[in-house]
Amino acid sequence: MTAGKNRNPRSVQGHGNLDDLLWLHKASAPTTGVEHVESLEQESLDSETFARIFIQTYPRLDPKNQGLSKEHLSKLIMRPDVFSHEEYVMLMMLAKYFDTIANLVDDEPGPQTIITPMDREVLCQFLVHGKLSLAELHRWRLLCMAPKEDPAFEGPPLSGA
Repeated sequence: MTAGKNRNPRSVQGHGNLDDLLWLHKASAPTTGVEHVESLEQESLDSETFARIFIQTYPRLDPKNQGLSKEHLSKLIMRPDVFSHEEYVMLMMLAKYFDTIANLVDDEPGPQTIITPMDREVLCQFLVHGKLSLAELHRWRLLCMAPKEDPAFEGPPLSGA
């Protein structure tokens, strides 16, 4: 059974909405704004700064402490005026690595469709104490998802893979 068959329609809509909104936001920006949006997409924060800002802003992002869905994150991204520049870059990074972050902890039944408070805690531990970046975590997740029969699959050193 594929993951797509298990997703509820609202979750699928939320995943599509985020990509659509990012594209529309870029397309509707005036010419000088397009470069600004593209630069925000390319900009990133170091791991410790990202973790600090994510922890500080999480109560504003998820006031009910139920987790962040892609749908809710897309609504937040459409309100750049209520966030500082660093907070907005953090939101863009959350959107870019959403699936990686949501899958850090298997704390939901079925597919992981939200970033839960537990995902936030584990992510920040990896970033601060493990000295990893979001890009490195993303690559590790892709390695874990690759079929082991694939000759290109190479596990981390001393993993026995």
